[in-house]
Amino acid sequence: MVPQPQDVGMEIQRLFQQPDRLQSIACNGRLRMGTAGAAKRIAASLIETLISTKYRY
Repeated sequence: MVPQPQDVGMEIQRLFQQPDRLQSIACNGRLRMGTAGAAKRIAASLIETLISTKYRY
C-alpha cells in the first residue's frame, strides 16, 4: 500500500523494476483472492478502498 493515492503510479513503476517483489505480490494476491477472476476481485477491492477513503485525503 502507498500512503497517498497519488503515489500509486510511482509505486507501479518501482514494481516493474523489481520483478522478484512483483512476483511475490502476485503470489500473495492469488493466495488471498484465489485464481479464477482474481484480478477482477482485486480491482474491485482497490476501487472500494479508494472510494471508502476518498474524503480522508
